[in-house]
Amino acid sequence: KQNLDILRNAGLQVTNEEIDLSIPEKDILEAKLLIKQRTHEITCPFMIIHPGASWNAGYRCWPFENYISLIQRLVKEQQRKIIIIGNKGDSKTGERILKEVECPGVISVMGRTTLAQMAALIKLSSLFIGNDSGPLHIALALKIPSVAIFGSTSPEQVIGQQERCVVVRRNLPCSPCYLHQYDYRLACKDFRCLNEISVDEVFHAVKQL
Repeated sequence: KQNLDILRNAGLQVTNEEIDLSIPEKDILEAKLLIKQRTHEITCPFMIIHPGASWNAGYRCWPFENYISLIQRLVKEQQRKIIIIGNKGDSKTGERILKEVECPGVISVMGRTTLAQMAALIKLSSLFIGNDSGPLHIALALKIPSVAIFGSTSPEQVIGQQERCVVVRRNLPCSPCYLHQYDYRLACKDFRCLNEISVDEVFHAVKQL
């Protein structure tokens, strides 16, 4: 939308601002097969959780332990089925989560999908929970109800107003500090903006949606 505003100011007419993301049927079928290979406990509807981020994760990732507590509550109090997604670098994180949660209704496909298959899983889901990262943007483009956890980055800058999205953030005097700009320098050491977001707050956002 920021780029479209530049075009408007250049005198060009913008006729559509909606992002339309289409997932090939082949990838939908492969995503369903992947679930069956991992467990027979999960059928639609299920939730997607993405606890990682591909770069500068410390500035964008809610604490790992909080994700474990959230998943445990979703399973115990709402009997949710959950699929955890992420890239190959996150696969050990997925294994740790499964070890802590110990529930057949929770599986990890971290490092086991292509980007298109991951998008297909998101499309099949009923709700997405994750940090400010690529999968969140895919979920929003697919119009999947989403809980977006923001720390040092700015939701106003990167996702704007979203009807199907509840943003959970801590409004600190220093936040947001991590703006997407060419001359940014990493400086924060305590990540209060992420660490002070409680499991209760994210769980409440899930209930809202």
